[in-house]
Amino acid sequence: ARNLSDAPSSIEPHLPVQPQSQDKAEQMAVHISRNYQHRLMIPEIAAEVDLHPDYAATLFKKTFGTTVVNFITRHRIAHAQRLLLSTDDQIITIAGDSGFDSVSRFNRAFKQLTGLTPRDYRKRSLSVPNTQIAKRSSSDVHSQPQERGRRG
Repeated sequence: ARNLSDAPSSIEPHLPVQPQSQDKAEQMAVHISRNYQHRLMIPEIAAEVDLHPDYAATLFKKTFGTTVVNFITRHRIAHAQRLLLSTDDQIITIAGDSGFDSVSRFNRAFKQLTGLTPRDYRKRSLSVPNTQIAKRSSSDVHSQPQERGRRG
């Protein structure tokens, strides 16, 4: 199974883009990374960087080599993978906590990106020897105090 959270954390530009436009694309990516658990629409994302939605979508794809929708979906699935391994929450709960409005859409996207259903991913990952993950409920995960890191 492919684990999306193992992907490089930095985004490599796909095609040359003007620096000012690339900044806008990066701002959109940051906005998505911070808000993927909520409903996101291209017009709202584009408005965050003062761009027309069509131009924003084209610029994003030109910069990162993927669509806005695919980028959002990948973030949501990576989050779901973490929850599947670190909590005992039901799949319907994990789908909602990851930003999906429907369990069927979640299951379809999860299988498309990882090759497994969420249930099979959890079973297979937890059956691997030496995998000892402390199980918590998502309320425990979300209620822990945030670590304070240095901001650059």
